[in-house]
Amino acid sequence: MQMTFFDAVKACLSKYADFSGRATRSEYWYFFLAVLLGSAATSVISVRAYTLFALATLLPMVAASEATA
Repeated sequence: MQMTFFDAVKACLSKYADFSGRATRSEYWYFFLAVLLGSAATSVISVRAYTLFALATLLPMVAASEATA
């Protein structure tokens, strides 16, 4: 089933550190895109905002990438 961009981001953030199950391909890539865009936006704002964003999204990004294997 194809997920929308916002559904994928919501699903990955709601399973913040859940390492069980599998993420769909669209869920993973949409979340990756959201993290990439968020990183770019926060890096323009300040280094501190970028660091906080990177730390906040580190665990769900690892969980989503591990779940697709």
